[in-house]
Amino acid sequence: MPVLAHLLSRFRDKPENVATAALFHILQTSAAARTGMLRLLAGLGGHTLDVKYACQERTENAGQPDLVGRDESGNVVLVVEAKFWAGFTANQPVEYLQHIYPSGLLLFISPEVRLQELWSQLLLRVRSHGLTSEPQQGLERIAKVSDRTLALVSWRRMLSALMESVNAVGDGPAQSDLQQLSGLCDQMDTEAFFPLREEELSDVAHAKRSLHYSELIDAIADQAKRSSICRKLRPSASSGYYGVDLRFGDLQMYLGYTPYYWAKWGITPIWLQSNFTWAPNKQFDPNERTKIKAAFSIADPTGAPLREDDSAFFIPIWLQTGVSKEEIVEYAVQQLKRVGTSLAQSTGNAIRFSYVDGVG
Repeated sequence: MPVLAHLLSRFRDKPENVATAALFHILQTSAAARTGMLRLLAGLGGHTLDVKYACQERTENAGQPDLVGRDESGNVVLVVEAKFWAGFTANQPVEYLQHIYPSGLLLFISPEVRLQELWSQLLLRVRSHGLTSEPQQGLERIAKVSDRTLALVSWRRMLSALMESVNAVGDGPAQSDLQQLSGLCDQMDTEAFFPLREEELSDVAHAKRSLHYSELIDAIADQAKRSSICRKLRPSASSGYYGVDLRFGDLQMYLGYTPYYWAKWGITPIWLQSNFTWAPNKQFDPNERTKIKAAFSIADPTGAPLREDDSAFFIPIWLQTGVSKEEIVEYAVQQLKRVGTSLAQSTGNAIRFSYVDGVG
């Protein structure tokens, strides 16, 4: 986990505050990053000369904008407001616009998935205060509000503009800082609560498919047991997952429908994992543990490095598309068989990881 995301998880500050502080630090310490920012702002109709940035500066009437930029005369020509999943404050955007010097820019930054939702809200708030907004045609979300400019871009777009500029001059510290900030943004996309959409609630296919994934877990585990690949033990479920304990000889694993890891790594909703902190697996010595992890890596159908989270390690179970449930199950079972074969070959101990009939 990137260090910014790790610190956020420990200290629980608002993610917008952490991201704002990081962005301010990058702009303060890297001339190349400031150049990239100016290029982005110029494309949005903002100030084209260098500005002096200030972070979360309290104002008399406009609250506390995340970032303000002043020109050489001290005029506020830029306000940048960071958003992940927080809503707008009472001051946004109208009082913020009024805080900006004529011809200045108010820029909001948000996750890609929120762009349309937030843009509609921004324009509605502007019009509800009797102000005229003139959205520009094209892909950019830019609107002229009186003699000022309102714009909205994604975190990815903004960070890419800065990274392109720092890469061009080989600014190593800024590259590292931007990667950290990008990691925080990725973490927010993975963990945050997405605003509900009407079509999600009315489309029952989402509910049915979620049930199907849980059914597949049981079907795959049952078929693997019948094929003498592993034992099927007890099922378990909690908030965010459903799965079944499997036993490959002495090694316990867990086959689960885990949306968290699906969101984290993509690929599939179903993952096979193990963990040496589980009671049945504490018996393995360090050398055996190394070989077991190597076997997992070999069995991973993606060929990627072993995926680990805390003390657990995982491989994805690929699901075929456009085929029957029976074919999906059989394909998944063959992947479990490959895991058993890989364990036997990597450890040189086929008996210890082979199927032993028993309860379950």
